[in-house]
Amino acid sequence: GCIQYDLHRDRKDADLIYMIEQWRDEAALAEHEASEHFQAFVAASRADLAELDIRLMNRID
Repeated sequence: GCIQYDLHRDRKDADLIYMIEQWRDEAALAEHEASEHFQAFVAASRADLAELDIRLMNRID
């Protein structure tokens, strides 16, 4: 599952919000994205979001 998530608001644009998540592995993320509650969240929030931009990244240690 999800190990951690944090919400961040852009300092220059208060309407710009970032959600940074850390997942156990890619399988856990895929399971979450396929879940009914995630799909319901995406559907319900689409009208309120100017853009939903999901990017996958690797942490640099």
